[in-house]
Amino acid sequence: MSELSELNKAINALNDLWPLLEGDEQRDVRRERDKLNIQASELAYKTLLENTPELTAAIDQLNLVTKNAIDAKESIDDVSKRINQVAKTIKKASSAAVKVAKLLLRCK
Repeated sequence: MSELSELNKAINALNDLWPLLEGDEQRDVRRERDKLNIQASELAYKTLLENTPELTAAIDQLNLVTKNAIDAKESIDDVSKRINQVAKTIKKASSAAVKVAKLLLRCK
């Protein structure tokens, strides 16, 4: 049953990833997630019947999908953090420029 657990991890990773995307990328990730959900039912049935090399290969692919989705989410999170830091820096620079402008006006 660890196969189903790996499939669930992949589905959860895609669930975490798709809200961070937009447009075609978001639609594609959701479509793949939905396919995996359907396949989970089929896998559960097949797992009950037999354990095949094809099933093992599929599990390996699911592990790769999970890792890639997690890596993509972390990368997006890192970019978001950088964007927030840049925005804060710009805000501070703007505030400093306003203060300097007010000081220059007083000096005239």
